Amino acid sequence: MKKETVGTNLIDNYPSLSIALVKLLNNQEKDWGYFQVKKEDRYSVLSTPCLPVFRLEQNEQKQIYRGYWGRDEKPSIEIKKRQRMMFVIEKQRKKEKKQRIYEVLIKQKPDSIEGMGLVNKCLAILIRDRIEKKVSYVAIAEEIKPIVTITESFNLQ
Repeated sequence: MKKETVGTNLIDNYPSLSIALVKLLNNQEKDWGYFQVKKEDRYSVLSTPCLPVFRLEQNEQKQIYRGYWGRDEKPSIEIKKRQRMMFVIEKQRKKEKKQRIYEVLIKQKPDSIEGMGLVNKCLAILIRDRIEKKVSYVAIAEEIKPIVTITESFNLQ
């Protein structure tokens, strides 16, 4: 597998994976091809012949996404939400405005399979794009435009 930078290019290079991940995010089943998606309880499940099962738990209204590999209890993808108050000068007056920050956090383990990291990165890009679309036209006049980032961390445990 070739090394890629995190961006839309990565998704374009893997069209069958991106189709399956979009189905996963839309809670739609896909029972054909290499990547298959099924619905189980509160999860959407992605399965492939050579990787562990990937479970995605989501609540789109609240921008909550958590992805788990196999039977792992700790998510390998999750959203951290926070907000900060900023002072903005408008018409020569100081006004306090809120800014929401969404961090799509990818947690890699040193013993994970290379394909798992690729799935995590592609899914993180799709989740970031989805949150950006959702919060951009929901933003209120009393807020500063929200920030959505992707952060990758490596667990050494």
